[in-house]
Amino acid sequence: ALRLAHLAIASQALARLGCVPSHADQVTYRPMLRWAEAERARVNGTALRKEAAADDAADAVIRAGYTATTDFPAANAYRAFLRRWPRARVVWTARDPRNWAESFVSTLGRALPVLRAWPFSLVPEAATSTEYCYRGAGIRLDAAGRPVSAAQAARAMQSRAAEIRRAVPRGRLLELDVAHPDAWGRLCAFLEVPRADCPVGEPFPRSWLTSRR
Repeated sequence: ALRLAHLAIASQALARLGCVPSHADQVTYRPMLRWAEAERARVNGTALRKEAAADDAADAVIRAGYTATTDFPAANAYRAFLRRWPRARVVWTARDPRNWAESFVSTLGRALPVLRAWPFSLVPEAATSTEYCYRGAGIRLDAAGRPVSAAQAARAMQSRAAEIRRAVPRGRLLELDVAHPDAWGRLCAFLEVPRADCPVGEPFPRSWLTSRR
């Protein structure tokens, strides 16, 4: 089964367990950008079916030899991927919504206005895909492209978690606290990695996106 890691689980952890993870890279970038445009029902003025665009992204993952996806933009396609691979497993890395929102607003939440400005505006796909990632996660943006508030971002995270719990079949979702003392053990059990091959005792890796205070 394709193992999907939702949002910020470190791709290093999945790689350590033998998966081949795609992490917001060029293999899925173009297909996912097309899906982003499909969600807005516009590609050069022509409506596209979201399902077809999502299938393009899934095909790109398989052609590249990946067995897992992590982070955006692929995280927003988790429903489409689950339709394609009903037995896929989804890992949601749980964090305190308030702490996450404050970290997001003060770091990555500042990216979109920068990407809309010169010289990054010469590559408009960067701003388009970033906006898609944020809006797809329920983040509301102001006219400048900044999150309207940390409180709204925290509520969006909570709504997202509830949505995923409803959408993912029972037994196919792991809500993983990467700071838990047995994070490796829980992840290994969920992915059916033999205990002998599980790196229990090793520090659990952190995504480069994670901000700690």
